[in-house]
Amino acid sequence: MSGELGPIEIMCDAPTYAVVEACAGLGFSAPSDVRWCRIDRRYLNRAGALIPQVQTNKPACACGHHIPKLERFTFTFVSGKQARYHLGQCIRCRAIYWDSE
Repeated sequence: MSGELGPIEIMCDAPTYAVVEACAGLGFSAPSDVRWCRIDRRYLNRAGALIPQVQTNKPACACGHHIPKLERFTFTFVSGKQARYHLGQCIRCRAIYWDSE
């Protein structure tokens, strides 16, 4: 039990913290406390996608509800740099799905 533990690798599927934090002001529910899932928005629109489907033939979230429609947002940072994201939040489990341009 006295052995050292190595570094812990943390995998995060969210955009930068500044974007996550800004989402609270855009109406997203608890963006820093929910699951973030990066998903290719173009893939969602393809017929026969290999994503689990709900009865309405829409791609399903891990909770079983359909993946929300992703809306386009542009974030402007203090540096003046802009980043465009497509974001949507599941109404059941509050997971946020996203893609960048």
